[in-house]
Amino acid sequence: MTKKARFIIVGFGLAGVCLARSFELAGISFKVIDTDNKAKASLVAAGMFNPVVFRRLLKTWMADEILPFAKSFYQKLESDLSCKFYYERGYYKIIGSEEGDFWRKKACEEEVGDYISEEIFYPFNKRHLSHEHGAGRVFGAGNVQLRVLIENYREALLRKELLSFSELEHKDIIEYDNLVSVGDEKCDGVIFCEGSHVVDNPWFGNLPYKLTKGEVLSVKIPNLNLEDMVNKNIFVLPLGNDLYRIGATYEWKDLSELPSESGRRSLSERLENILKIPYEIVDHKAGIRPVLADRRPVLGFHPEHPGIGIFNGLGTKGVMLAPYFADQFTNHILSGRELNAEVNLVRFYKL
Repeated sequence: MTKKARFIIVGFGLAGVCLARSFELAGISFKVIDTDNKAKASLVAAGMFNPVVFRRLLKTWMADEILPFAKSFYQKLESDLSCKFYYERGYYKIIGSEEGDFWRKKACEEEVGDYISEEIFYPFNKRHLSHEHGAGRVFGAGNVQLRVLIENYREALLRKELLSFSELEHKDIIEYDNLVSVGDEKCDGVIFCEGSHVVDNPWFGNLPYKLTKGEVLSVKIPNLNLEDMVNKNIFVLPLGNDLYRIGATYEWKDLSELPSESGRRSLSERLENILKIPYEIVDHKAGIRPVLADRRPVLGFHPEHPGIGIFNGLGTKGVMLAPYFADQFTNHILSGRELNAEVNLVRFYKL
């Protein structure tokens, strides 16, 4: 048995991609095991990033730090992979009848004012999209085409023989002599990026998860001609060629990975509340978001098993959070730099 990589990353959704890329940039040797038999929420998610929490018009947690980092991270990876997946877009929040004054008030506050317009706009064809009271604009928003990112980076790692496909079982991972064996390979550590499947992990399955099922539709809407993203109790993301991604639902009881009729109906009804022209549903998908009770990611090494690590729990803000905290985890490994207390795995063991 030979030591071929310092770390083995298990899982290749958004978390696994960003951690592998951070290791690559830092010169940390690694291999990825893509448990491709398991559904990835990353391949269902719209990949939108937005510095504003619409419900109360608050700034997204750490937006000032994580947004610029994510932009640099994704654009550098685009260049290296010679493909396009990062898009900055306008994002309009359709204003309700009593929301205009609140929007303008929040736009004058330092906390969120840099990210939303004070002006209320009427940017859409009113025969196509209802916005009688106008729409506020969000700055610094956009989307990452996650399937393009994951598939292109997977191919790059395959060419370098740094990725393999396996239905890895946890019993195949054994700790001994300050090393970890994974099948016939040994390494300094294994880091799990399993998404919602982490609930079956013998080391981390007891963390306080609040998994949620999310469903999205892909719809065709001829003549809508949107280039910007729109939100009104539902998001509308332009995909090109009259196609749009519509989402998303939040379901805590039904955690199957199959789309549901109730999810389809909920999304259709919310779309029809703002859309005035015909549309056609062309696809319907579901995924399970890996969310923890405190709505923060989790990263670090198990306090009793120092060769077993986790990078998970990215939730709905994963596109913004993953690059920054993958880099923080990498620096923690390289130099012992402290992890942010709000994401550090040990917060749960202190409890």
